[in-house]
Amino acid sequence: MKFIKTLPFIFVFFFVLGITFVNAESATGNITVTVIQDSCANGATNPPDCNNNTVSGTLSASPSPCTIAQGSSTCTTSLTLSITNPVVGAATNITKTGNTEVASGLTPASKPGIVVSYPSTTFYLNHNGATLGESTINAICTYGTSWNGSSCVSASALPSGVLSATNCAIALDQSACDTNISWNTLNPLDGATSAVTTTPPAGGNLVKNGNTSTATYSIGYGNTRTFFLYHNSVELAHANPTAICSQSVVPTIWNGSKCTEVTPVVCTLPEIRDIDTNTCVSPDDCKAIGKYVDGNTCVSACIAPKTTDEVNHICKSKSKFIFNEN
Repeated sequence: MKFIKTLPFIFVFFFVLGITFVNAESATGNITVTVIQDSCANGATNPPDCNNNTVSGTLSASPSPCTIAQGSSTCTTSLTLSITNPVVGAATNITKTGNTEVASGLTPASKPGIVVSYPSTTFYLNHNGATLGESTINAICTYGTSWNGSSCVSASALPSGVLSATNCAIALDQSACDTNISWNTLNPLDGATSAVTTTPPAGGNLVKNGNTSTATYSIGYGNTRTFFLYHNSVELAHANPTAICSQSVVPTIWNGSKCTEVTPVVCTLPEIRDIDTNTCVSPDDCKAIGKYVDGNTCVSACIAPKTTDEVNHICKSKSKFIFNEN
């Protein structure tokens, strides 16, 4: 190989090309150079004669988490990428879940103004067709606000609600009675309507839609059904009414399929009659199984005839729903 320029120029020339000199000798004015191309240059990835040339990368964020302002649904953060041994000329970008690109390029390393959605967004650092790193950023509501399903709002402006479902008494030879349900939604969201639903065995059936309304629903003895008030898919309240056998006309007891007439057992004080089992129990035993002492009876739910103000007061003090036997 013949060269006219001086040897220093040659070294500079080949250094720029990423070429390594292995041997050089001169003879009669000619310079003979044996060279090999640097196998670690020009984007080569971890060939046998390269050390520590694996491509790797990290992705970090600041702030993390970011804070959503009142009335907003997103916040912003800055993502910073770092890639070791990047492949020359290879594409680099940052995507979020769904493969949506939010930034591109190796430089600048810091990518400001990246939008984070509530409650969190995951971002991915991609280089040369491979994902090198990821970072999940949480988005939280600013102090004094809460997420209402679409944005961060003042806690006092969040939807709330009340729901009640009365206990009921099953009539003689019947197996179910109607509970009276009422509800009211406070601070409802624009375009959203509340719904009252019920749990199995009805399979989560819809009872009725409406922000403020009433409804009746048949429940069975010992009721395992719960009623829920939902608004914009968020539970605001729930209620668990109780159905027991009526004692107002004739004493009745559950026989496994319906309420049947029974001759009341006569108990000697201080024992009282458990109306569910028609047996005599002590007041302490009545309370121990989660029931209530009401006069000379042990009851699983308060029975409040319309005209008995004193009994109404007793039932209210026990935090039990009040129902009227008809």
